[in-house]
Amino acid sequence: MHKFIIPILALFMIAGSSADFEPANKDGFDMGDVTIFDESTELWITQWVNYEDGTIGGRLTNKWGGTHGTASVLFAGDGSNGFAFGVEGSNDNLYYKTTTTGGFTDDTWFFLECNWSATTTLQCYRSGTSLTMGNGVGSSADNVNNSSSSLDVGYETDEDVAPLDIRMAYIGIYNRALTAAERTEIRWKPESIDSDGWWGLWDAEGVTVKDLSGNGNDGTADATTGSGPDASTLGPPVMFGQGLPL
Repeated sequence: MHKFIIPILALFMIAGSSADFEPANKDGFDMGDVTIFDESTELWITQWVNYEDGTIGGRLTNKWGGTHGTASVLFAGDGSNGFAFGVEGSNDNLYYKTTTTGGFTDDTWFFLECNWSATTTLQCYRSGTSLTMGNGVGSSADNVNNSSSSLDVGYETDEDVAPLDIRMAYIGIYNRALTAAERTEIRWKPESIDSDGWWGLWDAEGVTVKDLSGNGNDGTADATTGSGPDASTLGPPVMFGQGLPL
């Protein structure tokens, strides 16, 4: 009789942690004028989001500035259970923006990925599904415009826009191409993988939110009332342990 030994793979799907942004407090994080976007020619932004009220527009991960009165990099709730992603380049101030509306259910975790490069169009994914995005101004940009504004998460202090009612977790910024395997790992395992900026947001109640990429792009909690976003144990269904979902 042959004995088959089946290795046990230690997979643990648990609810991670997150930061809870409240619109009444205008909660947000200010990372300062970090230069990780500036003059990039390849960009990925990844993060988990949970709209508690997707009809409220605001900023997800955003660096403000540019000729068109919008962001060098825009990754924003658009007020209709959707979001927008855009890049303004330095070549003739071309601005390229895509938007999507609907498709998000309140109180549900979604994983967002947005990609831009100087040689391709903008593309976004929601929990692994490629999204059909609307058109913007211009058709291309050579690189991300060099903006002297702050990188903000959750609330745009410069423009005092409507803040979000949302939970967010595990924000990553990558100024390089990502492989399919890396994207899968980034989605399910909350850790920095050769990123230019990575914020877990589990330390949300502190004065400083740490950049765990090792590049020193720490942020400061910001709010009109209170001390900024609250830490929450209600997080996305990420995994701790060996292996990845099949």
